[in-house]
Amino acid sequence: EIDLQAAGAGLSIGEDLTQPVPDLEELPAAEEGEGAEGETWDERVVVVRQGQVHIELQHRSPPMGDAMLLRFCDWLDQQMPLVVQNFPYVRRSGAYVDLSDNVIGPDGLDRLFTVLRTHRVPCVVMKAYRNVLNDSIVDTLIEYLYTQPESFPMHGIHISHNKITDKGAFRLIRAAAQCGHYPRYTTRLPLWLRLECNDIANPQKLIVDCLHENFNVCLMGDGMCSRKDCNHYSGVHVQLPHFFHQQRARQAP
Repeated sequence: EIDLQAAGAGLSIGEDLTQPVPDLEELPAAEEGEGAEGETWDERVVVVRQGQVHIELQHRSPPMGDAMLLRFCDWLDQQMPLVVQNFPYVRRSGAYVDLSDNVIGPDGLDRLFTVLRTHRVPCVVMKAYRNVLNDSIVDTLIEYLYTQPESFPMHGIHISHNKITDKGAFRLIRAAAQCGHYPRYTTRLPLWLRLECNDIANPQKLIVDCLHENFNVCLMGDGMCSRKDCNHYSGVHVQLPHFFHQQRARQAP
């Protein structure tokens, strides 16, 4: 099991590093600035904590939507050269991104991935639960899974409480199983993927379909996984905790 908090709190890909990374408590990575529409971005939204870039935009008030995230990304694009110059090891240790509990859609999240890729900072953890992401974001995530740095693959994607459908979920699982990065080369750990409470009508059938396609999916409960003999660790492509808890199931009479 992959603990996303643990993945963000330390150097979760330290086994891939060829040089030691300083053990930093917390340092501002960007300068406080103002966006094009007058938003002020506090330096605390982009910090380097224990060797990773943390982009922390969760629980904004008012909630952040695509338009505001796009403006933030324009500001971040200007700040990232300074971040990489001051903390060059973040190109190995990566970014931990938290956009949870907002009203962000596919356009804003796609732009954020583009900014990180432009500055060669891998996204290690993406948390965007409780937003308005639909199947359109799946193309962005699939592209990232296939093109991410081989030595620094993504550890976890948390996009529960959104609007992903059965088709989108299956495509995302298929990409994780076929992109060649999972189980991860060094730790042999799978991709941690949170997809509960989406618009997935038949999660049980989706797991059966994964079995037929030889996608090794683990629901972390005996008898629930795509393989009957799953030990919840060996040879797993994707771990899907709480996957059977979907919005449609909760709303059924």
